[in-house]
Amino acid sequence: MFEDIARQLGDQRLFTIGIGSAPNSYFMRKAAELGRGSFTYIGDVSEVGERMKELLRKLEEPAVTDIARALAGRGRINGRDVSGHRARSL
Repeated sequence: MFEDIARQLGDQRLFTIGIGSAPNSYFMRKAAELGRGSFTYIGDVSEVGERMKELLRKLEEPAVTDIARALAGRGRINGRDVSGHRARSL
């Protein structure tokens, strides 16, 4: 499943949300990491409204946008070609 997520997302991001004790936290965290998003765990159903407001606020008001990188040395870092790699999120 992780390979499918990494391959099919393209430029989209994946944010996962687990509520209660049943979610597979490892899967949710790893899927969000591969999707350049985040995992939000909500342990108590009474916290859903507030935690979702927090997440939606973060998505609507990102701390940093329009990041670009300039690479000297023809896109190589420590001898590795990184010119085609996606920039990691901050």
